[in-house]
Amino acid sequence: MVKVAFIDESNGEISSIRSAGSSDQYKDGVVYNGRMAKHIPADADDYFISSNYWDGVEFAPKPAKPSPSHVWRGAQWRIDESKVMELLRQGRDYKLLTSDWTQLMDSPLTTEKQSEWANYRQILRDMPSVNLANTSLDDIMWPIQPEASPNV
Repeated sequence: MVKVAFIDESNGEISSIRSAGSSDQYKDGVVYNGRMAKHIPADADDYFISSNYWDGVEFAPKPAKPSPSHVWRGAQWRIDESKVMELLRQGRDYKLLTSDWTQLMDSPLTTEKQSEWANYRQILRDMPSVNLANTSLDDIMWPIQPEASPNV
């Protein structure tokens, strides 16, 4: 049985692997549905997809992904600013969700503490617009969460 990797020629990324019934089913180097077919070792698996790319001549090791906000483009990892903002919003949304209770009418917090939490939550809401220039989650300065002690 022959295994075939289908490659995005624009960046060398392996998009999928298929087992072919014969070596004639997918010819090496031929483009099928916008992806180039390359014959690969029979023991290649999902790890092969994630750890290699086609450099135009041969399969080469792909370096480890530096961060969740990196994407593979042009045969190298590049920062995707939209991914940075997406991850920032996810983190912000989680922090807002887990602090919703502080603004409820029956919250055990004093009025002063509720006000501190309201200010904290406003800073969270402003995070995307304040951090437009950041290209890494490591550059994000998150606000310090107020203490949650009730009746203080």
